[in-house]
Amino acid sequence: MRAVILATAATPGLEAMAGRTIPTLLPLIDRPLLQLIVEQIVAWGVQDLDFVLHHHPEIIEQFFGSGTRWGARFHYHLVRNPQAPFSIAKTIALTREQRILLAHEEFLPCSPTPWIGPEPAGAQESSLLTFPTPAGGETWTQWALIPIDAWAGLDPNLSLLSLPDALPQPVRYHRIPEENLLILRDFKDLLSSQRKFLDQTAIPAGFPGRPNPEGIWFERNVEIHPTARILPPCYLGADCRIHRGAVVGPYAVIGRECLLDEHSEISNTTVLPGTYVGEKLELRDAVVRHNRLVNTRIGGVVNVDDPLLLSSLSQPILLSWMKRTASRTLGLLLLVCLSPLLLGRYLAARLSQS
Repeated sequence: MRAVILATAATPGLEAMAGRTIPTLLPLIDRPLLQLIVEQIVAWGVQDLDFVLHHHPEIIEQFFGSGTRWGARFHYHLVRNPQAPFSIAKTIALTREQRILLAHEEFLPCSPTPWIGPEPAGAQESSLLTFPTPAGGETWTQWALIPIDAWAGLDPNLSLLSLPDALPQPVRYHRIPEENLLILRDFKDLLSSQRKFLDQTAIPAGFPGRPNPEGIWFERNVEIHPTARILPPCYLGADCRIHRGAVVGPYAVIGRECLLDEHSEISNTTVLPGTYVGEKLELRDAVVRHNRLVNTRIGGVVNVDDPLLLSSLSQPILLSWMKRTASRTLGLLLLVCLSPLLLGRYLAARLSQS
């Protein structure tokens, strides 16, 4: 079996946080969803993966490389029209694989999947993976298992959403519970998917580590002040600093190298890597990256100009924070050193009055 991952979309619902990268590579928990998809497919035993790209292909190719890091072989294909991703179908069909596993960059099924198991040689039945909608219908995850003959016969101009009707019959449909599916199309999806992860209903195969018995994920080198409160479930990334009186959780994901200052409160929020959260700042139902905040309840995007509220942990901010901390420490030391003198003057004044 060979996997074909469609990564042609620009994912406009995530553009607000892309910064210098692309939305496809924004982290979900601690790594991009596209990487989680790759690791899950490799865990299923697939060693040849083809990426179908359109939007900034060089960034994705540089990120994943040849695939040796995962013990697999990666191949890259560029399509001119992202609405017609099957223009490369015949090229991939030349590999003589029996079946094609079609995957999409915005969805990741995380439950045991019997539909991906072995099939008899020469089987000509396609399988589509769906999940139920609140209205009682079914939505295609844009994941499928397609026999090689059916794959080779796809129209080069076929759109992705037209694929189910274009496949030769019979076509089987397999349902996955929505709580076992990670979805990343916009920021509401991001918070919803992180809740599924923290509730442990959707954990990708091969994801490193497990939470402690209370439901808290700790990465390496996390510093937490004794007065801070960590409310499960939540995830604390590597090299985080959580200061006095801060409250983290429930359903908070703190990316690597973040600093939460005194008495900040974070719940149902993703703090992306390298972000400073200022004193007494409360974040709920939000996604923040450096000085940019997305409120998922109202759909608003705000750039915060005050670096003491939200900012990047760049060198100037670190220096500002260190100066402020040093100033407070120096003030406390001066108070301790001068307290005997102040006490003596106070007692002398009282004696002179008496």
